[in-house]
Amino acid sequence: LHDLSALLMKELVSYTEADVGALFISMDGGDEVDPFLEIAGSFAFDREKQIRRSFKFGEGLVGRCALEKELIYITDLPSDYIKIRSGLGEDAPSSILLVPVLLDNQVLGVMELASLGELPSHQIDFIRQLSDALATTLAKAKANLQNRQLFEQTKKQAEELASQENVFKQNMEQLQQAHERSIVKEAALLKEIETLRKGSS
Repeated sequence: LHDLSALLMKELVSYTEADVGALFISMDGGDEVDPFLEIAGSFAFDREKQIRRSFKFGEGLVGRCALEKELIYITDLPSDYIKIRSGLGEDAPSSILLVPVLLDNQVLGVMELASLGELPSHQIDFIRQLSDALATTLAKAKANLQNRQLFEQTKKQAEELASQENVFKQNMEQLQQAHERSIVKEAALLKEIETLRKGSS
């Protein structure tokens, strides 16, 4: 998922001539934790800057996009939102685009692109269409990952069961041997008793 996400954002930033991009993927928080969005891949984010790695649904623009399941395009960003660095210096982006990645109305992720210029409408439409294809790809990748984890878990359980079965088999063999030795001893004892009985009579 991380390799796929990084490659996708690289291609998308290159195509749109945006300056930075990130893909946040929806994660199941488990029984006690609400689902959240975690960064899976990014391109051209300033690695020195502490960027947010995850968002709860409804938190920040990324979380809001996931909660509302709607595209967000903003052209009047606060100056401290993020800085885009180049060899010539750094500057705040002029626009930011967040697109939810939906499959059957379920949020699988959020794509975020920031640009020093404004994104033309045809590129925004393209990214919206791309999110549909990405949703299917993400769902397949997640399903493959879950299947692999289930396979590994089943394999481990099978190995543990086989190990327990071997221990059980060894125990049964030891019991059988002990039983056979007991029979031999009992036979020898009965023979000895018989011999003593004959000797005394």
